[in-house]
Amino acid sequence: MPLPVPIELVVDELEMLEQGMLTYVHRKTGELVTFTEEMLDLAHREDDEVFEDEWGEEHSPDQLREILDSADWVALPDAFAIHEWEIMRAFAGTLEDTRRSEELQGALQGKGAFRAFKDIVNRYGLQDPWLDYKRQAFEKIARDALDEAGIPHTA
Repeated sequence: MPLPVPIELVVDELEMLEQGMLTYVHRKTGELVTFTEEMLDLAHREDDEVFEDEWGEEHSPDQLREILDSADWVALPDAFAIHEWEIMRAFAGTLEDTRRSEELQGALQGKGAFRAFKDIVNRYGLQDPWLDYKRQAFEKIARDALDEAGIPHTA
């Protein structure tokens, strides 16, 4: 894809990330590629076995090595760096209804926090405000990462 990079595409990639997945953007073309850590581990091996990514596209270890070794490819924040828990906490703090805000904040404590948060969001019909807030947070993360790398992007 030619530059500038459409921010929506970067956000879509970041929202799909799970632990152990990494997305790279090519600083000259704007191409986005997402790999699992296991795939990147394979790139460090000597064999040249072609393998498929999560979406059925075939990649060779040489392609992965090129991405890892090239200054033209920039790693975007991974799921660990995105801190979705912090995004949920910040969303809870935006609610005018103090009881709902406190309930969401309380849901973020302990085991099962993500499920509890989602359940409360669904119970109070806050899906649209939550998804809008989350999308805006991911857009800021994407813009900041691209800006830091000097990669032009659309609004």
